[in-house]
Amino acid sequence: MGIDRAFCDCWITGKDNGKEIENPTWEDIEKMILNLDGYIRTLVTLGNYDEGYYMAIGGGKYGKYIAYASYDDGEKIYNLVSQAGSEKEWAE
Repeated sequence: MGIDRAFCDCWITGKDNGKEIENPTWEDIEKMILNLDGYIRTLVTLGNYDEGYYMAIGGGKYGKYIAYASYDDGEKIYNLVSQAGSEKEWAE
């Protein structure tokens, strides 16, 4: 159960010029996430699509992110939340 693909978008003049990396390293994934700016780079997806699980991380502006994951090819999607927070709070 390993990550076989990671994708990051890169919007330039309304066109997505993102890239996909096969068999990414954790350093590749970290770089993609830290480069999110909420404007040009807005989304990173990673997972093993043949096995049906993936995670998506979006945002990045002001260091704020949103993340969700699925372990059954989208049948159920889990959002990352703060255990200490409420429905009306953002996780810090």
